[in-house]
Amino acid sequence: MSYEEKDGDFVLFKNNKRKSDKSPHWTGTINKDGQKFNFSMWEKTSKNGNQFFSGKIGEVYVPLRSNALAERERTRVQQTVTTLDDDVPW
Repeated sequence: MSYEEKDGDFVLFKNNKRKSDKSPHWTGTINKDGQKFNFSMWEKTSKNGNQFFSGKIGEVYVPLRSNALAERERTRVQQTVTTLDDDVPW
């Protein structure tokens, strides 16, 4: 049985590649109105010493493509440009 995301569901993963103190501790996606959005969350401590989470919903989620897929796309675009260049009469 596969997992089906419903409206309002989100998935977060521990960010093991934080580049600075401002980078989120957790990153993932949230499903809202049939669209996926990037979702980031930080672990914080209040002035009173209470721990809490702070989050931000970002841009529409665009999955990263594998290097092989990106290289095939680059090759396809280059071939298209070369073909167009061959058709130019000057």
